Amino acid sequence: MWRHQSIPCQQDNLKNFVNRAYASIVAHIAKEQKATVVVFSNTFSGKGLAPRVATKLNAALVAGAITLPTITGEQFELKRNAFSNKAIATVTVETSVKVITIN
Repeated sequence: MWRHQSIPCQQDNLKNFVNRAYASIVAHIAKEQKATVVVFSNTFSGKGLAPRVATKLNAALVAGAITLPTITGEQFELKRNAFSNKAIATVTVETSVKVITIN
C-alpha cells in the first residue's frame, strides 16, 4: 500500500539548495518514518539528491523511471528508457529500501 506524506521542515541550512544538506535531512526523515520507497522527480535537483539519499539509506537507486512501480508480492519492477531512448528496460529491485527518480 502506498502512503504519500509531506513533512514540513524548517532549518537555516535549507534556505539555499545544497545537495548535501537536503540529502541528509531527507535521509533522516526517511529513516525516522521507516520509508521503504523515496521518490524524486528526475530534475536537476532530484538527480543530485537521489544518489546521495540512496547511499545514506543503503538503498537501491533507479534513475529515470518512466512508470510507477509494479509490485507483485516481493517483486518491485519499474521501466526506464535505455539505449538513448531506443529501448525500454525493466528493472527489478530487491532491496528493502528503494530510491527512484521518475520522468
